[in-house]
Amino acid sequence: MATAAEKALQRVKEIEGLLKQARVRAQKIEATAKAKESKTTRAQRERKKYLVGALVLETMEKDGSINQRMIEKLDRFLTRPSERALFDLNAIRDSSTNPVVPAQAANAY
Repeated sequence: MATAAEKALQRVKEIEGLLKQARVRAQKIEATAKAKESKTTRAQRERKKYLVGALVLETMEKDGSINQRMIEKLDRFLTRPSERALFDLNAIRDSSTNPVVPAQAANAY
């Protein structure tokens, strides 16, 4: 037969086990909440990019000088052939040899 001290010790161990389980559940809940927040933040950021892009494209269509400046900036910014093709940009220059590199070969993955 277990003594009162042994029963108390057993109860303490049970409570410690329950506490450990509760902590694990709390960590899972916190991780889920952080993941959801991160997903929402990413979605909002992507939506902002889309809306700003739409505004820029509309402005470029309406104003030739802005269109020209944006094309010049895009020419310096874009390196992937598929992205450059979206804006009808010519091949980019390879700085090591300085000849024009065909758009298909430039920065290929």
